[in-house]
Amino acid sequence: MCVNADGENACARPPYTGKGFDLGENAIRLVQLLQGAIDDPLECTLVVSRDSDASKGLPYSALSYAWRDTKKEAVTSDATPDITPTTTPITLDGIHFGVTTNLAAALKHLRQPARDVLLWIDAICINQACNEEKSHQVKRMRRIYESAEQVIIWLGPGNKHTDFSMETALKLDQRAGARKTWEHEWEKMKRLQPLCLTDKLEDLIEGLRDLLNRSWFRRVWVIQEAASSKRATIMCGDMSVSSRTFSSLPGLKGIEYDLEPHTRSVLEVMPGPLRDLSWWQKDRSLIKLLLKFQECEAEKERDKFYALFGISQDFCDATVLETDYNISMRQVEQNVI
Repeated sequence: MCVNADGENACARPPYTGKGFDLGENAIRLVQLLQGAIDDPLECTLVVSRDSDASKGLPYSALSYAWRDTKKEAVTSDATPDITPTTTPITLDGIHFGVTTNLAAALKHLRQPARDVLLWIDAICINQACNEEKSHQVKRMRRIYESAEQVIIWLGPGNKHTDFSMETALKLDQRAGARKTWEHEWEKMKRLQPLCLTDKLEDLIEGLRDLLNRSWFRRVWVIQEAASSKRATIMCGDMSVSSRTFSSLPGLKGIEYDLEPHTRSVLEVMPGPLRDLSWWQKDRSLIKLLLKFQECEAEKERDKFYALFGISQDFCDATVLETDYNISMRQVEQNVI
């Protein structure tokens, strides 16, 4: 049992009281984002979804986003005191609940005016104050993202350059037929729309560079979230496009070799043609992944091991690395060795 500074059971604190589950069962919490207008306060409720239910669990979308909004705020050492990012209050089952500004922005863009939206969001659905629950749910992360109807990758608010790049990607996505390649459609769009595309190529590339430099691409957990998804949608502000098209854009625009190696590797694990043809289908040992994504950031150093182990070829052998937030970082490293 996790006990907080006041001697209370942190694993049963509100708003998780009454929304718990036995860690021995296949269950997760989902957050129901209640319908509302754009300027309405954000209101959510928690729902427990069990595999044992007749429906085999509720259909949901999983959100992938950057907890912290800037590189400056990143924490990569277990010994470093927690740095609390700017938070925004939402209402969760009638209780004020703080989420990061970036997550609040995502919720505002995901909220629908006439229907509720069912989501899995780590910061809300997992009781972060309970190490036992965190350890249990982190082991299930791969399955959580695999089972989602789609993974929504939130890159943050948009601007005129990112909007233009996303709009172009959406046109490309819509025009690419089943028998045509993105390269074919890209060349066709340049021929048919010289004024709106070629003359604004610099804006297009500037927007794409902005998108690829977002903090989402630096976060280690996104590797597992993107790699485990069967279908992913990239969302920036009000614009969204499929990952299969988004991940192909740097290659179509000839800037793929200008990217940071880890950014290119993240694009290669997204659902789409790059994933089918890249290194992802070959060597995915934990050591290989740790080396390839060594520049990525994590809240705690151990998260680099836990996030990448979940998608490694070593994952089938749970004895290699047991997810446990109660042990020291030194013990985590010894378990890997």
